[in-house]
Amino acid sequence: MSFEQLAPIADILIRAYGDTANYSRWFIDEYGHPPTQAAKGGHLRAVVQSRILDHDSLKLGAAFAESGRIEITDIGSGTCYLLRSRSTVTIERYKQESLFDASAFLDSHVVMVIHQFHKEGLDLSIAGTRHPVGKSRLVTSGTPTFIGTWLFAETDAFDQDDVDPFGDVGEIADEDEGEGESI
Repeated sequence: MSFEQLAPIADILIRAYGDTANYSRWFIDEYGHPPTQAAKGGHLRAVVQSRILDHDSLKLGAAFAESGRIEITDIGSGTCYLLRSRSTVTIERYKQESLFDASAFLDSHVVMVIHQFHKEGLDLSIAGTRHPVGKSRLVTSGTPTFIGTWLFAETDAFDQDDVDPFGDVGEIADEDEGEGESI
């Protein structure tokens, strides 16, 4: 997996993050208080899903869209990705390692793309996935591999003279997603 292969996904995430910063500023102007982390996370995911639907070389996994999961297929390579935040992956890995689970796991063909926003931009890592037998919720099958950092300044997703988007949004996690059995 290379930096170039993930560049379209990184671009979509960075642009959606800028849109979420704009949403957060609008919400504060309109209601006098910032939106919740859950609202910002939901907004980010909805924008990412919409941008994938309009993308020429990416396809959204529609079966999981309503549950807040973002599954993406690269049409050219056929590679299937599942987006997750770094904080969610960390929490899930801790639960896997600290709780005894006698379940057998099966490897999955889906590649997990792990995102983490920070003041300078976006870090992406990847990991293989697996799932307990009889269930479809995916977890990482090994230690994530860092792919690269995409700087906010390298895109025109928003005006660099605007208020700092990381100050408006912060880290976006997806732990508010349902605990259902879907990926």
